[in-house]
Amino acid sequence: MRIIQPRTVAEQLLYSTVRISGDNGTGTGFFFHIQLDQDKQIQLILTNKHVINGNKKLSFYFHEAVTNDKKFEPTNQSFSITVEDYANLWIPHPKEEVDLGALLFVPIRNHAKEKLGKEIFNISFDDSLIRNDDDLAEESDVDNKVLMIGYPIGLWDEVNNFPIVRNGITASHPSLDFNGRSIGIIDMACFPGSSGSPVLICLQGFHDKVGNYHIGANKNILLGLLSSGPYLTQSGKIEIKEIPTTNMVPVASFNQMIHLGYYVKAKEILVLCEHIKSQVLSNGNN
Repeated sequence: MRIIQPRTVAEQLLYSTVRISGDNGTGTGFFFHIQLDQDKQIQLILTNKHVINGNKKLSFYFHEAVTNDKKFEPTNQSFSITVEDYANLWIPHPKEEVDLGALLFVPIRNHAKEKLGKEIFNISFDDSLIRNDDDLAEESDVDNKVLMIGYPIGLWDEVNNFPIVRNGITASHPSLDFNGRSIGIIDMACFPGSSGSPVLICLQGFHDKVGNYHIGANKNILLGLLSSGPYLTQSGKIEIKEIPTTNMVPVASFNQMIHLGYYVKAKEILVLCEHIKSQVLSNGNN
């Protein structure tokens, strides 16, 4: 099998997510790291609370890495890890209404190395991709092209262990909290299994708001992660529901999905990271 070396931004995104399979269906997680201090990182898998909650065990599908000149490189091999006792790895966002949480990744990585003799290859986001609302007002707009990376209806390239990369546009201004909540909207069909998918503005060459065209420059902004979307009920009402983790929906309760998705804004990732830092510092481990 061919090995995809992550040279472009889009190719790097292929290694940024992980398929999460549980008792209740499938969802998406993505890798994120934060600096605890100058020498220490906290490595995380971010996803929605509703992807994790209610499962007795979780299975993850990782790319195997090989060391070449002291650097990790991807191979064409993948493997799975099943975690049955994940409660001590899971840190939910401190606000109950924010559908976001993090799994501590280092224990999972160590398990792969110590029990299976395998290294994991992944590419991780960090806070340099996140903008505050003031910066988003200057650097983003409605109708910006966005990418979403994940596993809609559980679909993936199982042989090569790659997610599906899809595109749409911002349907609300990223700098605004839609209806006063820390969410934004994208114009994209969002199917079961997409929960937890990262949503990014990825532009190669772009116009800024004063008319300058930036040739050859990239603009990459992590807007957040998909969590919910509007449904049209049989009675004609619009309801906002979590994107389900399974496409097995009883016929009697069928609702029509509208081609819009709601994402938890990335500023909530920063809130979660500060919460995790405080817990790690108080516990003295990661």
